[in-house]
Amino acid sequence: MLKKRRVILSAILSAILILALAVPALADTPGIRGPLMLFADDANYTYLGQLTANKYTVDSVFNEYGLHGSKYSVNSIMNEYGLYGGKYSAYSPFNEYSTLAPIIVDADGDIVGRLSANKAVVGAVSPYDIFTVLTNMGL
Repeated sequence: MLKKRRVILSAILSAILILALAVPALADTPGIRGPLMLFADDANYTYLGQLTANKYTVDSVFNEYGLHGSKYSVNSIMNEYGLYGGKYSAYSPFNEYSTLAPIIVDADGDIVGRLSANKAVVGAVSPYDIFTVLTNMGL
């Protein structure tokens, strides 16, 4: 059952990625509905957690005790030695040269941006600014 869900999610995200010609900047996108979810741009579109300024949300990437916010968790962008948080990893938002930074998806399943330190990535929000952006958006 879980494998089937992953396959379906992967197919949906693949279709969205193919259709998206340009990803708008997160803060400038009207009508974004939370919660915002973060997915790796890897072969499985690995779920990396929820983007919320609430540090107590179980799935939050900012919950340092949660699965997606812990600096020790395998699927956390906060794990600087991991595949999704390392400064040199292709899938990390902290890699200034990566074009495969995590994808931000809203509650409607629409891609609304990327979380990336790479300033050349269209529609990217810096991982160093995302908490402030989320707070200002009321998310």
